Amino acid sequence: MKWAGENAKRWNGDGSRLAVGGDSAGGNLTAATVASLSAENYSGAKPKAALLIYGVFDFPATLKRAGNDMGIDGMAKAYAGSGYPAVFEDPRVSPIKSVKPGAMPPSLVICGTADPLLPESHAMADALKRADIRHELHILEDMPHGFLQMDVLSGCGEGLGKIFDFLRRTL
Repeated sequence: MKWAGENAKRWNGDGSRLAVGGDSAGGNLTAATVASLSAENYSGAKPKAALLIYGVFDFPATLKRAGNDMGIDGMAKAYAGSGYPAVFEDPRVSPIKSVKPGAMPPSLVICGTADPLLPESHAMADALKRADIRHELHILEDMPHGFLQMDVLSGCGEGLGKIFDFLRRTL
């Protein structure tokens, strides 16, 4: 993120109009990145918008909700590596823990009703609201995890439209 801001002009870009986003693990990484830039008082170009797309924003809550689901537990162990499970308390891994006033740019949170991570999106939107961070929450009916990568699903086009509209209004 820092490199992109510092080198935007080199590629005919505008470092004052940066957005960062990702889906699934990328949603987690996006939230962690923007919160980390704020926490370290980085003075360079910062993102003006964040796209938080069906991510895991609070690992302890996700694991608790999953119970004995070996798939979620296996994914969490692979994600955390040798730091499992203590690393999940780190806000760089569970970025919802670092949401506070001014910690994040305006954010779009998007998820589908058929996604097991829907509670994560609601929790992130609630945290952004409590921190008075401008945000939008869009929940698309019957869409599964990863739907923005499935152009055969109606929610893909609808979701992309919501993302592009948010970026037009925010950047």
